[in-house]
Amino acid sequence: MKKNSKNNIGFFPPEETLAKIREKMLAPNYPRINIALPKDATSLEKSKYFLCKKVLVHKQENNLSVEKLAQQINLTVPEVEDILFCRINKFTLDRLVAYANNIFSFHLAIHEDPPKKVVKNSIKTKSNALIARKTPNGRLRKHA
Repeated sequence: MKKNSKNNIGFFPPEETLAKIREKMLAPNYPRINIALPKDATSLEKSKYFLCKKVLVHKQENNLSVEKLAQQINLTVPEVEDILFCRINKFTLDRLVAYANNIFSFHLAIHEDPPKKVVKNSIKTKSNALIARKTPNGRLRKHA
């Protein structure tokens, strides 16, 4: 890609500005980053994450400001931002349920996840990824 020394009529800011923005956002204590749910999350973490996402959806669907949402939940703005950015380690499940009940009605349901399938002709690697066994000619084995 050709790099222009001058920023003609374009939509993106100069590379220096983008670098500063990236540096700021990658800082460990940057406050406005949504925390992702880990792959091996517990049921408790999944439930708390689900409630945080539901609060965010409620905010977006009703075009609420963070301040207005904070008034409805009876929390401070930083606490509401912790919910909106899914900082689930800062809340217990019962607290999140109580906060969500202040703004919408819901019920929690319990369901079982289907058991994970085990592939017979496979081996586990160090990263616990399943790899199908192959014959010497490179084809997948049909039987164990």
